[in-house]
Amino acid sequence: MSDMSDMSDSEKGSNKNILLHRPLARNACLISGTVAIIAIGVTIVLIVFKTLNTVETIVAGLQSPFLESNIQETFQSTAFAASGNEGGILEVATATTTETFNRKSELSLFNHNLPLGTTVSEIQLPATYRYHIDLNAPWQLSARQNKCVVIAPELKASLPVAFDTGKMKTKTASGWARWDKHENLKALEHNLTDKLSTKAMLPENIDRIRDEARLSIAKFIQNWLLNHEHWSNDRFTEIIVLFPDEIEKNAPLPPPTLRLKPPVSSPPSKSAL
Repeated sequence: MSDMSDMSDSEKGSNKNILLHRPLARNACLISGTVAIIAIGVTIVLIVFKTLNTVETIVAGLQSPFLESNIQETFQSTAFAASGNEGGILEVATATTTETFNRKSELSLFNHNLPLGTTVSEIQLPATYRYHIDLNAPWQLSARQNKCVVIAPELKASLPVAFDTGKMKTKTASGWARWDKHENLKALEHNLTDKLSTKAMLPENIDRIRDEARLSIAKFIQNWLLNHEHWSNDRFTEIIVLFPDEIEKNAPLPPPTLRLKPPVSSPPSKSAL
């Protein structure tokens, strides 16, 4: 008590100010700590939110329709409605050629001992063969890394075969003792449609248009992939098209039917030179 009484008034005032500032400093520390805790909490929330978004993106990727398990189902549920015509077919190849057909008729008497001559008729015409696939027939699509492998329906000829009667050339001649050249030519004309249909379905003729048809189907698939934003460097870059009669067990994949072209680099500017 004597010490306190001996203190001057200035010393007493200084001590009083120190006592008053101690609670203020304590409050400031509490406020700073609270702000730091809030900042840490906000940071954690943002990290969790970003992580959830990343997980959502991954899940969305896992649900992509272009995985091995569901690419075929997705294709069949969308492509036909977008690209199929009224008949549900996709024309994939055409071939125009000039066809020549002949008909001979021989006649003789007395057990072929007296020939009466041969009537010969000929027709030459331009014919257009068209080939298609049935969009409603089974398709098989699979994803192998960056390759989209397609087993398309079988190739079929579009019948009847179209031909231009305006450009058709005919000639006919009767045998020396016969007068039936017009009848013989008419019979040949009557069978033209059947003869053209038979030629259209010959395996060797289908083989001639096989590569053209393969490329048409690849472009059809490419448009579908483009519509789904899956034809790019980080998605599908190659399309391989096969037909059912080309499938061999454990055979390696053939070269791509269609490949994504690399982006064309722009020429350097004059300023860069």
